[in-house]
Amino acid sequence: MKILIAVPNNTENSYTDDLAKGLSLLTECKTSIFEFWCENNFYDVVHIHWPEILFEWKEPTDKQLNLLESRLQHWSKKAKIICTRHNLHPHYRDTKAFLKLYDIVYSYCNGVIHLGEFSKTEYLTRYKNNYFIRPQQQFVIPHQLYPNLPNLHSVTSARKKIGIGKEQKVMLVFGALRDKEEFDIVLDSFRNLNIKNKCLIANRWYTHKQIGFRNPLAKFKQFRQDVSFAFNSSYKLFNKFTTREENEILFKTSNVVLIPRKKALNSGNLALGFGYGKVVVGSSFGNIGEILQRTGNPTYNDYDHVSVSNAIERGFELDKGGQGGKNLMYGLNHWNLELILELHLDAYNCLYNKS
Repeated sequence: MKILIAVPNNTENSYTDDLAKGLSLLTECKTSIFEFWCENNFYDVVHIHWPEILFEWKEPTDKQLNLLESRLQHWSKKAKIICTRHNLHPHYRDTKAFLKLYDIVYSYCNGVIHLGEFSKTEYLTRYKNNYFIRPQQQFVIPHQLYPNLPNLHSVTSARKKIGIGKEQKVMLVFGALRDKEEFDIVLDSFRNLNIKNKCLIANRWYTHKQIGFRNPLAKFKQFRQDVSFAFNSSYKLFNKFTTREENEILFKTSNVVLIPRKKALNSGNLALGFGYGKVVVGSSFGNIGEILQRTGNPTYNDYDHVSVSNAIERGFELDKGGQGGKNLMYGLNHWNLELILELHLDAYNCLYNKS
């Protein structure tokens, strides 16, 4: 079986890289955007992940959407098309063009992979009245644990590297905050924590230069806040892309990992947090909420910052009771790469063997 995964070669997203490398040991598998658009290629299965990646993450024009539909018509005559549903729509970009992009891709799919049961149920409800070109199979395949995570530091040495005291209770917010609303969720909930020696770590923190205030007074207030954070040991806020080794230090240092997303379907930080044996706190919505509730981790109401604080405090309590270790074992048993590769191959074969 010959499989095309429609993502660029050598992406920085190790989710698709790990899948492609693993699949290539089991069958013929290639990652390429160029091959997706090229006329003279043959594949048995074409696997799309993020539809917007086909246009370099940019909003497509009507002409580009017409070209995409033409291309999918071409592939539908010679291959099985499958898509992994990572998002409801591109993050915070639910424009008509992006929504139409998703509708077009799904309409030509023989199968859709969901990272949780929530996604499958929501998808079937959302698209129940839509016309799909061919009958569709639905598959639930979890996000795999990231294999070969660095393991160079103990908790003690990681905290020493970053200047965190042994007694500090550390909450990690990992990855980019996508808008000021997420920034406020993090800051308000952290400030409301009734916990001694609390510390907030973030690696992609907003600064006054990025938030884009139009009001000079508001911008000055944010600048003053940035300065105050720099001289407060309760905050370790960085704004940079971190290496795999630096990521290990951040996760090893933390007690609790917070996912500050509103109405998000999935988050790779679940797999990272579980892989490092940490308690993870996230929204009750989406596959995030489904997985956290199933595994005994705290969830919060998206629209209530007090609910977020309460969930984080519960997370610190669970950390003392060994929930992080339970998360690691759950991930190793249910999300190991070998199992996830097998489930992908089963899905491909299921579609390929259907006429």
